[in-house]
Amino acid sequence: MVDTKGNAFNDIDQTRVVAIKDIKNIINEFLTGNTSLYEFKTSLDSYNKQNNYWGFTAAKGQMFFNLLAKSSEADIKSLVQLLKNIITEPINLQDGLNKMKQLFEYASAYLQKSPDRRKVANPMSSAYFLSYFWQIHDHYKWPIMYSSIIVSFQKLGIWKDHDTSYGNYEYFYHMNEEAKAVLKEHTGHPISNWDLEHALWNFSGTATHNSK
Repeated sequence: MVDTKGNAFNDIDQTRVVAIKDIKNIINEFLTGNTSLYEFKTSLDSYNKQNNYWGFTAAKGQMFFNLLAKSSEADIKSLVQLLKNIITEPINLQDGLNKMKQLFEYASAYLQKSPDRRKVANPMSSAYFLSYFWQIHDHYKWPIMYSSIIVSFQKLGIWKDHDTSYGNYEYFYHMNEEAKAVLKEHTGHPISNWDLEHALWNFSGTATHNSK
């Protein structure tokens, strides 16, 4: 994997473990009300530009966040309340899908009334966006729905598109678990979300884990 300047990371997993502590602090400052939504958004953007270990700087991450905040300017408190609920770690997959559905419907409402779809957040991006935060909470449990992984599943002929982001994520989550189980059976070793991520990234031939 490479950073935004094309430089290769020597040990992406170890650097992620360190970065998770910093990002959790940024998240907690927002959740506890010590920083505003705009400060939270700026802090995330700044940190991920310097430490691009999850591809959050791309369209489905920071750009999605920017457009969502822009659309919500007239009612920013509603977005703050929503985000404080949904970026926390879900209790289980169904809870996560319920959270994702809330964000999908929130973004869809702005999309439906916008004369220019390019100027509002794409509701389908909510799968990557939320799974990024959930993986920061627990990277062993929550896989991020990267476009590069979907490309790999498509090449393998096992991907099926759904009409909603939460439908896609539910399918993706189960495919991810099945793939880890198959690899564990063949290797005789436990397979983490990051192990599978790297394997499928190499298989797809993409330059980086990205959210585009």
